[in-house]
Parts: sequence; C-alpha cells; structure tokens
Amino acid sequence: MENLRFALRYLAKPRGGNLTRLLSLALGLTVALLVFSYVEYTLTYDRFFPHRERIYQLWTQSKTGMSSSMMAPVAPALAAELPQVEAATRLRAGFRYQLYRDGEPFDCSFAAVDTCFFDVVDFGVVRGDRKQLTGSDRIMLSESFARTLFGDRDPMGEQVMMKNQNPMTVVGIFRDIPRNNSVGRFNALVPLEYIGGSYYMGWGGGDSFPTYLKLREGTDIAEVEAQMAAFDRRHGLAEYNEQWNARYIFVPIVRASKTDSPVVQVAWILSGLALLILFVAAMNYVLISVSALVDRARTVAMLRCHGARRSDVAAIFLWETLLLTAAALLAAGLLIWGFQEQIGALMGVPAGG
Repeated sequence: MENLRFALRYLAKPRGGNLTRLLSLALGLTVALLVFSYVEYTLTYDRFFPHRERIYQLWTQSKTGMSSSMMAPVAPALAAELPQVEAATRLRAGFRYQLYRDGEPFDCSFAAVDTCFFDVVDFGVVRGDRKQLTGSDRIMLSESFARTLFGDRDPMGEQVMMKNQNPMTVVGIFRDIPRNNSVGRFNALVPLEYIGGSYYMGWGGGDSFPTYLKLREGTDIAEVEAQMAAFDRRHGLAEYNEQWNARYIFVPIVRASKTDSPVVQVAWILSGLALLILFVAAMNYVLISVSALVDRARTVAMLRCHGARRSDVAAIFLWETLLLTAAALLAAGLLIWGFQEQIGALMGVPAGG
C-alpha cells in the first residue's frame, strides 16, 4: 500500500503532464467507446424479436439487382400453401402524415400492415387485440406516441384524425419498436386497407411490399426454397422470373439489414478506426510519460536512497498507470452520460441506446 500512496501523491501534484495524460486517455477512450457502441448497435439489428431464428425476409435477386419488395398476395399465399410456414406478413412502411387529436396536429410515422403482422414480427402488443387491424378506420399506437397524444388518459376507443379528414379509432397499443430494426421506424400501425386504393394488391405487378415469414419449429428453410418453383407456376410467375433471371432468397431477419448494404464492411472499418484511436491515445500517454522522465529521475533517486527497490519503483509506475486509466474511464463515462442526447442526435441512435 506504500507504493499506492506514493503514486497518489505524485498524481496529485500538477507536474509530469498528469492532466494532459488524463485528458488524452479520456478523450481517446470516449471516442473509441462510442465507435464500438455504434458498431455493436448496427450489428445487432432485429435481435430483439422472439423466435428470430425462425423469421425470414423474402428477397429476389434478378438482372436489376436485389429487391425486398414483393407482390401483395405473396405473403398470404405462402402461409396458405406451404405447410412449413407458420405465418407470413407483408407491410408498407415509411408514411409520414399529420395525425390530429382534438384539432391539434402531431407528426405521425406509420406502417400499413395485415392482421398477421404480430404473428411474425412480435415486438409486443400491450393493449388490444393484435387481429383488430382491419378495415380502413382503425389504428394502433406505440406506447410513447399514445402518451404524447393522450397523456394519462386511456387511449383505447378514442378517435384521432389522419390528415385531419379520416377519423380513426384507437384499437391497440404496442411497445415501441427499437430503432435498430429492419422492419421500419414508426409510431403507429394502420390496416393495409387504408392504403389499398393507392397500391395494386393483386398478382402480376405492384412489387411494393416487404414480406416476412415465420417457419414452423424444426423446419429447414431449404424445404421452403424447394417449393418456390411450383409456387411460381401456380401463380403465373414462372415466365416473369425466367425473363428477369430472378430467384428467391430467404434471408434470416437478423441479416436482413446487411443484405444489400455494406454494413459489415463499415463495421470492420469503424472497429479498426476505434482501435487506432486507442493506440494513438496510448502512444500519446507513453510519449508524455517519457518526456517527464527527467523530472521523475530525481524522484526515483530519492526513493532509492530511502531504500526502495527496483520492484517498488516499478510498482509505483504501474499504480500510476492503473489510477490514470481508471480516472480516464470514469471521465469517459461521465462525458458520454452528460452529453448522451447530443451524441445520440449526432450518431443517429437513441440516447442511451
């Protein structure tokens, strides 16, 4: 403990670049931790879904590239015709309208879904019946959006106005979907019928609907893939797919966000950058420590004159490094905690996420 006391005494004095070493390490650790957190965030998309190992997104690869949009009838046909498919759903996300409550406008991001949506991608319905999203006058709200609209009032059965002209009844509340998902970012859900007049919903066109399916337990996706040629023939798609040299690809939902984008490559690059930042911070620490050796030589000589062994001197230096590193980690944590809102906005991730 004597060595620790000497290390604390030295660090408490404003010399030897102690403050500079601390700031250098703290900033390096802050940036590296943020980069590693962002990498972890991007590589863990869709891992919160229950039974995620059985959920797949249907893609096509053709002469024009990769596409995740399917014809509207594909999902219900897969569920009806393939015994290996437990449930299938299609949706259309990315809508942004004004939603009015008692004449007051609120920004609403919503997705149009079918009644099987929560059977496949179930992130939690906390109130209401997940099968009630039918017709064109019903809506489900996220927990946070319901609080924004109604405060402490019970939102169930309340009416809101979409674009201040379409009355819609609140029939359910669902948990906020984490932002690191590939299904969509929305705070409300409406039935597919709400957008039915704007999109072709039959076979032979209108490839506008991302499609997901959940396999029955113990099913191999190869069993489904083997039936897709016959599926195409039944629905008159064989000639079309042959013309465009198109084939189906069933992508596990945890890999869906990485299918047609360089997410993994970017993650490797960012990880390398974070390691480089840590290396630079460590080298800066070493160089500052080396520059203070002249001043430290007198201290070391004094310690040796008082009977300190080489191992004692080495232990003092080690304690200094450990204490500075711990202080730098604490400072980095405080910086991230204190500026989490700004950091979240800058990095495009939720604060604390």
